[in-house]
Amino acid sequence: MWVCVSEEFEVKLLVKKILGSATNSEVLNLELEELHIRLKGNLEGKRYLLVLDDVWNDDQKKWDDLKAYLLVGAPGSKILVTTRCTRVASVMGVDSPYVLQGLADNEAWDLFEKLAFGEWGGGVNPNLIKIGRVMVKKCKGVPLAIRSLGSLMRLKTKESEWSSILESDLLKSFQTSENENVLSVLKLSYYHLPTYLRQCFTYCAMFPKDYEFDKETLIRLWIAQGYIVCSSKDDDLEDIGDQYFNELLCRSFFHQSESMDGYKMHDLIHDLAQSIAKDRLRALHLGWNIKGVPNSIARLKYLRYLDISRYFVVAWDEGSKGAMLNELNSLNQLKGRIVLHDLINVENVEIESNQVNLREKKHLQYLVLRWSFSFLYEETGVEKNELFLEKLEPHPNLQSLVVESFMAATTIAPTPFSKTLCLEELVSLEYISDEEPSFLASPSITLFPSLQEIELNDCYNLRGWWRKKRSGVELAQFPCLSKMQIRDCPKLIVDDGEVIEWGSFRSLQSLSIGFLSEWTSLPKGLQFATNLQELTIDYCSSLMALPDWIGNLTSFNG
Repeated sequence: MWVCVSEEFEVKLLVKKILGSATNSEVLNLELEELHIRLKGNLEGKRYLLVLDDVWNDDQKKWDDLKAYLLVGAPGSKILVTTRCTRVASVMGVDSPYVLQGLADNEAWDLFEKLAFGEWGGGVNPNLIKIGRVMVKKCKGVPLAIRSLGSLMRLKTKESEWSSILESDLLKSFQTSENENVLSVLKLSYYHLPTYLRQCFTYCAMFPKDYEFDKETLIRLWIAQGYIVCSSKDDDLEDIGDQYFNELLCRSFFHQSESMDGYKMHDLIHDLAQSIAKDRLRALHLGWNIKGVPNSIARLKYLRYLDISRYFVVAWDEGSKGAMLNELNSLNQLKGRIVLHDLINVENVEIESNQVNLREKKHLQYLVLRWSFSFLYEETGVEKNELFLEKLEPHPNLQSLVVESFMAATTIAPTPFSKTLCLEELVSLEYISDEEPSFLASPSITLFPSLQEIELNDCYNLRGWWRKKRSGVELAQFPCLSKMQIRDCPKLIVDDGEVIEWGSFRSLQSLSIGFLSEWTSLPKGLQFATNLQELTIDYCSSLMALPDWIGNLTSFNG
């Protein structure tokens, strides 16, 4: 088992990490005693080797507390601790710690030569070799310093460049403690990075030590920061980001993780990034199961990317677990997707709907509004939720709107330019919109020009799209709609007065219906959806046969 400890020596977190390493799986957020029971079940009676890497804790009590949870293995079990602080060893009861020595002179030179000269072979300028040997001596056998310096010198071909670096103040300062020694060489490598790579590297300071980076995700975060620059309109941002990452990898700022699935930073390289990092962030990643965000987040007005990984949980009040909607107020550069969860907790509709300020978040593309399903709604709560939904009012650029577990509102309408509409568990919903807008009197106007996908799930009282229909106008209201799903919406009764005008769905290619026990036949209007290619029917017990006209759908795959 291998666990990176770093500065944060918190017993519950470490037991959780050890259990995760022992089982090679993700561990849920359990109480300490439950974690101990599971760890004991995995280790009891077995000899184990546990490596606690990069330990800084010199608090005897904390170590004793952790040790109590580890005395479950068979005799012969070992704990190996790595540290850069000799006091840590004494706190752990080690009288004679094994002090790692640096590389021997010939080993240090072999490593530097391989990195700095590559495949040059015998064609290397002898003066560069002479300068290089002096540089290697200054590294005092520390592999990380040698790797960093060798990767830097590989990009330098002129003797004047080598001499300039040898005489630099940072390399000359390689005389004090070992950590400061290494950092001085790392700083030297940093200051020789191109500007566009410096900001990409420094950005990584916001992640914790020993974090395993997913290359593609990190590149997208750099893009959100505005760090990736295209030289022409034909350039692809992700391709350029890939080049940036590979260049940092080549310079030894990253290395491949033990799992070979991602990349990591050495602790000292992470220390360097933190020492240089600025406070001006445009992207923030907060990991799993976040119940709140720092109060200072509201001051990050340049924030473009907020990754909470699960959802933004709305609290009952400022003292309870969760976050307050006003924390999103000024984050108007957010892009992508956000989930507002537990909106049932909203108390003051007028104030909090204004505080979330969705109208100004014009770059937001996907919005999920999730109330918690409850049978305890009072009439005042229903009215409050209806008013809140009305006042949230996202920006018209929003492409996808999902509303879940909303026990209010007999109507709801997507924004005009939405690409996706998903309505789920809206038990009071009767119609998507109250009345067909009067501007549709002109046949040149299309109502939902961008809508591509509709999902209607568990809307038990849904009866149709419009509560009130205007007569005499037939429009292609959904010119781009290609996919529709209807499940467990029993009030969508199909008869001669069909509530859904299927002729409006001429671009529909995929239709899935399920749990519609009242449907005795397919809608007749469906025959006008001439581009339909796929039809899925589940648990429609009263539907006994397909109509004859189904064969007239020439695009249908059967």
